[in-house]
Amino acid sequence: MLWFSLIFTIFFGPLLALITLIFFNEAEINTDKKKIRAMAKAVKWNSWFLLAVEIGLSIAVVALSACGHAPWDIYLIVGIINVGGLVSGAVITCFDFLPEGNCCKRKLSLLQLGIFWCANVTVYHFCWLVIGVMINALWGVTVLLFVCVVIGASVFITYNYCYEPSDTFDWKTAFILCAAGLLSVWALVVVVILAGQSFFGRETADDVVKTVTLYVTTAFISWILSMMKGDD
Repeated sequence: MLWFSLIFTIFFGPLLALITLIFFNEAEINTDKKKIRAMAKAVKWNSWFLLAVEIGLSIAVVALSACGHAPWDIYLIVGIINVGGLVSGAVITCFDFLPEGNCCKRKLSLLQLGIFWCANVTVYHFCWLVIGVMINALWGVTVLLFVCVVIGASVFITYNYCYEPSDTFDWKTAFILCAAGLLSVWALVVVVILAGQSFFGRETADDVVKTVTLYVTTAFISWILSMMKGDD
């Protein structure tokens, strides 16, 4: 599983990065389509945020592996994935895969390096989410749903900000209310987790986390769908 997940990442990571960069380039070409440009900008901003999260996760993987006396394969694989993303972002400039554009340049750029690096580590973690689904279906599906909803909601909110919505949509008020609701719900979740660990053991606490997370993510999806009306 360790080495085949690495092989999957090496082959699929650069493909995902290429698709993303080509999408950015197409968005810049279609200057008359404001929605496409706004979506590209939202994806770009969230890609940088996702890269920062993935770097933190990679550091956590190495630290936890060291504490657990993990085999040397773990350190080697994590190193190859991170360094490989930077190398592939630099090497791709030698080929004609990318069209000419501000986002897709046949010379080294920070955006290309960041997108290739982000694609590599993101693909690797999603690969292990798939493995998690096979090992523990409830845990894997719940975490996968939660991750997808968080990324989707982040892009959705950023898109509305970049698109400069009409006066009928007060995104500032909606964001404040949504943030307050989520923070209050997650504060309650933390209380339940701590209580479950103190009195009922870890297994009960894990079940509570899975159940509550599933309900919260489902409610979040419903809220996003309710905000999208027609062409707004």
